[in-house]
Amino acid sequence: MRLADLASRRLTYEPRGLTLDGSLPAGYQHLEVERRLGTGDAAYRRAGEALMTYGPQRGLGLRPQTTAPWAAVGVDVLNRLAVLGVPCRIVWAVETPDRTGFGYGTLEGHLESGEEGF
Repeated sequence: MRLADLASRRLTYEPRGLTLDGSLPAGYQHLEVERRLGTGDAAYRRAGEALMTYGPQRGLGLRPQTTAPWAAVGVDVLNRLAVLGVPCRIVWAVETPDRTGFGYGTLEGHLESGEEGF
């Protein structure tokens, strides 16, 4: 699987974008993890930059290949885990003074189906 192949793949689930507002649908397994990363504006900016440049994925041992260096709606993400390619597309992104994050959904060829918000 190549990053260039993802443009023609469809998302595999409905409804989409629910991880943005927290109204998670029934019938899925939900997992929420929180970590305190520091306090103050400088810590928030560092955490936001790490998040929007796929730091959590790298921290889990994945090797993300992306169609853009910064998370934004429509960016395709091919997370590499050993030889396995895990295809996703960013379906929402938000950057405000008090909230930074994005959510991506599974594309055809992914082993699971659903959305993950960061």
